[in-house]
Amino acid sequence: GYLDDFFVQIEDLASNDNPYFVEEIFTLFFRDNETLLPNIQQEMEKSPVDFVGLNRILHQLKGTSSSIGATKVKAKTNETVAHCKEENLESAKASFQELKGELECLKEKLGRYFQMLRQAGPDDKAMPPQ
Repeated sequence: GYLDDFFVQIEDLASNDNPYFVEEIFTLFFRDNETLLPNIQQEMEKSPVDFVGLNRILHQLKGTSSSIGATKVKAKTNETVAHCKEENLESAKASFQELKGELECLKEKLGRYFQMLRQAGPDDKAMPPQ
């Protein structure tokens, strides 16, 4: 699947006081990627490519995708990192394109999920009489 147990753990942290906690976490994740992805692209276009710098940026993405449970994104990031370690730029670029596709797919799926959650509303809790 797209998400692992880390996602469930994040969901468990949501409460009625902040029912949109998970959505906020993922909004931050995708916002961070708006700067990371262009930075990765720029590093790949440098001549010569700074594979150490590229790996540093990719590890940021790997860390954030791992911490939120984005399994397919993490797998494509690992694949891109592996190609960078081999200094295989063409394969790294191809994996990076697939990585961007996985991010878009995840964003789309989560968008629908969060929309359904908003429509359902937070769980109503019975309050004891005062």
